[in-house]
Amino acid sequence: ELVTSMTRRAMDMLGGRAAALALVRSGAMETVFVQSTRTHTDKAVMRRLNTALTEISAQSTEAIVEGDAATMLSPSLASALGWENLTTARLIGADGELFGILCIANRDSRLEAIDRNVLQALAGHASVALDNSRLFMRIAQANSQWVEIFDAISDFIIVHDQNDHVLRVNRSMADFIGIRPAELIGVGMRALMALAQ
Repeated sequence: ELVTSMTRRAMDMLGGRAAALALVRSGAMETVFVQSTRTHTDKAVMRRLNTALTEISAQSTEAIVEGDAATMLSPSLASALGWENLTTARLIGADGELFGILCIANRDSRLEAIDRNVLQALAGHASVALDNSRLFMRIAQANSQWVEIFDAISDFIIVHDQNDHVLRVNRSMADFIGIRPAELIGVGMRALMALAQ
């Protein structure tokens, strides 16, 4: 949803009739959203677009690049997408690393100075939002791994707050008591120890 809404918003603000957003995955660009003038874009075209965007990102370090779509991509790819002209904006993470490209296609005119400023601002906001989303996903994955490890430990483990209310109990402890772990959250430590005895 985030990718879709950001890409469509950028397309609308810059007067484009087509757009795409690609993110770096395993060192290459992978298109995660496309809105094209064609009703259906097949997988072969998407693979070619991924390759072309990977090449564009490697060839130029400019923040914004615009030109003829047939020249920037290839005549056959531009035709398959229905793109006549193309403007790309690099999405850079907080660490300075490239992690994506925003593409706006089929604009009626070349970028003016104000359009460049708008596109740079949009790319900056998109970069922050996507970077935050990526960090949130990493945190969620780390938390999921922690929960799996916590529950796999055979020793009895209880995590409680400063008021001695249970925040988390591992599966071994819950099985020993005979109550599901979720039902023990919020119970006082004295009550839990009474249950355990």
